[in-house]
Amino acid sequence: MNNLRRNKRSIYICNKIVENDRYVFSNPIKYDLNYQPLSSDGEVIAFGNDYINRLLVYTSPEIAKNFHNFDRAYVFVDIPETADKFCTTADFYIDGEPLIYLNDAKFYLQRMTGDENE
Repeated sequence: MNNLRRNKRSIYICNKIVENDRYVFSNPIKYDLNYQPLSSDGEVIAFGNDYINRLLVYTSPEIAKNFHNFDRAYVFVDIPETADKFCTTADFYIDGEPLIYLNDAKFYLQRMTGDENE
């Protein structure tokens, strides 16, 4: 039920890589994933000011293997027209390694800033 095709929305994710002893990010890759907002206290759907500060993303194990802690994501903002190795305009990052189960997987996205108006 968490992976219904009709509920999928586009997210662009940049993987964290090491280049010349520095952390940089790959070009954004588009994924169609299911997500829902959470409160910061746990797996309770959030309302009010915390509505878009934390997201729970559901996907398949094959796709989840592509993601790692601190990869950056473009969820509510547009991707830049030119490649940005530091993903400075990304609005979320992956918080923790994906939890991979037999038939599904999930991971958390945390907003880069607490102000949802930026």
